[in-house]
Amino acid sequence: MKVDKTTFFMLVCGGLLLAVGCSTTPKKNTNAIFYPPPPAQPRLQYLTHFSVPTDLETPRSAFQKFLLGEDPAQRPEVVKPYGMAVQGAKLYICDTITAQVHILDFEKQIWEYFRPSNTGKLGKPINIAVDADLFRYVADPKRGEVVVYTPNGLFLAGIGREENMKPVGVVVSTNRIYIADLAHRVVQVVDKATRNPLFTIPLNPENAEEKLFSPTNLALDSQGRIYVSDTGAFRVQQYDSEGNSLQTFGEHGDSAGQFARNKGIAVDRDGNLYVVDAASQAVQIFNSKGELLLFFGEPGACDVPLVLPADVVIDYN
Repeated sequence: MKVDKTTFFMLVCGGLLLAVGCSTTPKKNTNAIFYPPPPAQPRLQYLTHFSVPTDLETPRSAFQKFLLGEDPAQRPEVVKPYGMAVQGAKLYICDTITAQVHILDFEKQIWEYFRPSNTGKLGKPINIAVDADLFRYVADPKRGEVVVYTPNGLFLAGIGREENMKPVGVVVSTNRIYIADLAHRVVQVVDKATRNPLFTIPLNPENAEEKLFSPTNLALDSQGRIYVSDTGAFRVQQYDSEGNSLQTFGEHGDSAGQFARNKGIAVDRDGNLYVVDAASQAVQIFNSKGELLLFFGEPGACDVPLVLPADVVIDYN
């Protein structure tokens, strides 16, 4: 398996951080933990987890306490994490119970909260995308919209209410917004500038090979291809940028290369596909040809198993 030494995986399951090919000793563990476990050749290293602000932020020193007072009162922890996004040094985590987005700034070591009110109030944030200009796109099925916010967190627009969407996944490219619409069992493709609908995927929904049953999570690769985690069909569908069907990953089952409840997905810059399965509680990695390379995290097979994982993102910074 070809893996860049600076690649990091972040998986939502109460806040788990993994690294690939990294030799750094985890600061919260006395012994390094690897996947797969010995005697197999190690491929991934567990680093740490994030559940509460103190997992990220450095406690105030005695001098800081003298100047600023004691640390602030206990702030909300991650209750039920689901979708994530990484942009720059920040990790954005949707919390479906508290209806907010946790923002972890790794550069400043600050834990922030995004919980807009009034017109922009979130009902149930499921997935989030953040573009290069730092605009935020939150898929909120309770509102029936993908809610768009400015880089400062101000409400800008809602997409999908007029079309009676049930948006559960969202990704953005330079000029398009892709929305996993569970109500219509399609991916809605929207112009990013005007926010007007362009077309839907699949192009031929009557074709069993292209049809989507329960599209829940989306990913884009460097070539603009769209990946759809179809939980209802136990597979991941790949389409080109214009919606033409290309190939399928996985099938129904509980063995390697099969899915029981596939959810979050991500694609690295080498074209490898990462698929989270909440039922088997593992992440499977496929190459661009659909061949299984590795799976990890399943309970009983490692010291730090995944617990109901929901999403995965990849960061090179």
